[in-house]
Order: sequence, then structure tokens, then C-alpha cells
Amino acid sequence: MADRPNEDHAPGGASDALRWGMALTGELMRLPVTVAKAREVVVVLPDQLAELIGALDRFTELLDTSLGEVRDAVTDVSGRLDKLQTSIDGLAGELSSTAAGLDRALPLVSDVVVRLDERVERMDDLVTQIGGSVVGTINAVPGLRRVARRSGTKPTGDGAGS
Repeated sequence: MADRPNEDHAPGGASDALRWGMALTGELMRLPVTVAKAREVVVVLPDQLAELIGALDRFTELLDTSLGEVRDAVTDVSGRLDKLQTSIDGLAGELSSTAAGLDRALPLVSDVVVRLDERVERMDDLVTQIGGSVVGTINAVPGLRRVARRSGTKPTGDGAGS
């Protein structure tokens, strides 16, 4: 008996037939409900498809409107960028000519500053010499130191002859 397969568990056996029969009976019992649901789907499906088509049409119109607005905005930005590029190119030309002018003017300004510095130094030397001459004159003239003291001016010098 161990060598023979059990008839209840063998494929195509009585238990399979019984299970199939029970499954078929269950399907037959559910058939009216299944058919009712299928009828409901068939009745409702055209309305749902019409609603879906309407929604898709509205979405397409919205996209057309939005894309048109986006296209217009992109065109506007493109035009502004072209104007900006033109302005930048013009400014770059002006900056290069300004830089060239500054390069030409810088040595001239530098020369003027050097000459001005030299003149200020010479003026400083002259003022020092004139100051020394005035003090020497005040010290050399005998009564002039006393007049300078009375007026509140103090002559500079070695102080001899007071």
C-alpha cells in the first residue's frame, strides 16, 4: 500500500473533482451578484467615461492657456535679455574707452602731482629762507627788536643785544 498513491490526493482524483464541483457551485451561487455588478458597470461606465473626457478637455484647455502665457512670458524675458545684452555690450565699450582714457591720463596726473610736490618743497625752503632773512633783519637793526617786543612779536634769534 505504501507503493500505491492515495486516490484522494492524486491529480484528477475524487477530491479534486469534489473541490472543483464545490468551486463551481460557489461561482454559480455568486453569478447573479456578479452579473448585477457587471450591468451596473456597463450602465455607469459611459457616464464616467464622459466625465473623464470632459475633465481631460478642461485640463487640455488649461494647459493650452497656461502654455500660451508661459510662451508669452518667455518671449518677453527673451526680449529683455536681448536689450540687456545690448546695454552690457555698450557699457563694455564705454568702460574700455574709459579705461584707455584713464591709462593715458594717469601719467599726466602723476607728473602734475610730482611737480606740485616739488613746488611745495621749494615754497617751504623759500618760506624758511624768508623767515631767516626777516629774523636776521630784525636782529641787525638796533631799535627794531624793541618795537617788535612792544607789538607782541617776539623775534627769534640768538637774543644778543637785549
